[in-house]
Amino acid sequence: MLAALKVGGLVDYLTDWRDVIEDAAATMEYWEEESPDMAKGKEIIRYLLKQIDETSHSGGSEGQSIL
Repeated sequence: MLAALKVGGLVDYLTDWRDVIEDAAATMEYWEEESPDMAKGKEIIRYLLKQIDETSHSGGSEGQSIL
């Protein structure tokens, strides 16, 4: 979903995409003590959300790396 948003326009039909992604990050945060992989996954999701926000404010994604 994040990749589709990064490319642009591929998930326009899903108006609550941010809530879905933030719920996934919150679930990972809940389980991160049990599984350290969850902490890294949460960090990546939040980083990608930040990149999407910055891209949407700058008007494009050309030349920007998401990782």
